[in-house]
Amino acid sequence: MSIPTNIHLSFFEDNSLKPQLVISRGDSNYEVRKGRWVQFLTLLVYRRLTNTNDGWVTPEDISHLSAFRQIRFNAIGKYISDSSAEFPHVMLRFIRRYMDITSTGPYILLIDRSSIITDILRIKEYLDLISTYPTSYQNDSKVLWDISHKAYSEFDLLCSQKLTEAYIKSGRRSKSLSASKLASAYIRLADIEYRSRNSRINPFYAIEKAKSLCSEIKQTQLRNLILAHALGLQAMSIKSNKRNIKKIIELNRNALDLLSSASYSDPDKHCLMAGRHYHQSYIALSYGNRDKSRNEFRKAIEEYRAMQDTGHPDIVYCEPGIIEGIQLQSIIIKRVRNNEPVGNEELTWYYEMVENGRVSPFLTLTIGEWIARSLSNTKQLDGAVEFLGESLISHAHLHETDIFHRLVSEQRKLKAQL
Repeated sequence: MSIPTNIHLSFFEDNSLKPQLVISRGDSNYEVRKGRWVQFLTLLVYRRLTNTNDGWVTPEDISHLSAFRQIRFNAIGKYISDSSAEFPHVMLRFIRRYMDITSTGPYILLIDRSSIITDILRIKEYLDLISTYPTSYQNDSKVLWDISHKAYSEFDLLCSQKLTEAYIKSGRRSKSLSASKLASAYIRLADIEYRSRNSRINPFYAIEKAKSLCSEIKQTQLRNLILAHALGLQAMSIKSNKRNIKKIIELNRNALDLLSSASYSDPDKHCLMAGRHYHQSYIALSYGNRDKSRNEFRKAIEEYRAMQDTGHPDIVYCEPGIIEGIQLQSIIIKRVRNNEPVGNEELTWYYEMVENGRVSPFLTLTIGEWIARSLSNTKQLDGAVEFLGESLISHAHLHETDIFHRLVSEQRKLKAQL
């Protein structure tokens, strides 16, 4: 097992010019004390987290840092290359593994963003103080939100969480964000927790914050869309059992009622309605009401097709290939409920989805969970273990999601039974 490596970049409350940068590997810690390297690494961390210039830092960028102002521009790369060899073993190992140090640059930090523990707003303040040009144009609220969304869509959930929290903090501090944008950010936080289930966020607190902000949104349709989004996520976040079933159905119905008055031309309306109908279909099937399930599923497909006809949602994130994905998922779920094996045609369909990427990997991994369950239920344990191994490898970039960890546990359990 590899030993985890992390970067801890913190700032003293009373002195924004005094960061503390620690590289940790297992039980070993090394604090970087060289002023130039602290500034250089801080800039690399900032670029890595925000994906500015795809994470790259050039010698020209470095020349704007205060600690490098007395070094000739053409000597900056040589200083970085020569001084990197002066560090002790822990730091040298970090540099060789996560950085490509040359005498000419450019430079990039290759560590996973989830391994960086810091406050991005404090980094911005620090870089503004020590740079000859401000970072503000790179780190305004819109950029923070766009980067957070990109990380979310790439399933870099911890990074998306940190950036969304920074977006909320920045917006509240500057009072530059509308109630609708803040509400959407809290919904994003709850959604991240729904996908990861790692207890870093209280999803119900975030949802309640979003719902309370809706009262400040003056435009009726926008208010109803965001409130319906919050109610739908609340329904999905509640544990699905007999005690909660009435509450889940009520939340979905309330969301649908809010959406019914929205304009037909709004794709967000159709995306949200489709999600609620599909959730209702799944709940109905789980409790044996197949006629209700079929009816709700048909409505979900109709709404997703209406969404495609009216444009791309702006408020809601819609998984790519959603119609095809839920069509196959619905077939596999029925196989499991009927204790039937998955057919070769369905497996071929699944593998094509994974290979060509036309359907969201989050959806294909969810489908994979049901396929594995079908194989296990029909006593094909060897096949289930092999299938799970392939699925986990092809979806390795979803390692921060709850479903990924569930499948890892399921594979271990099945291996123990062989």
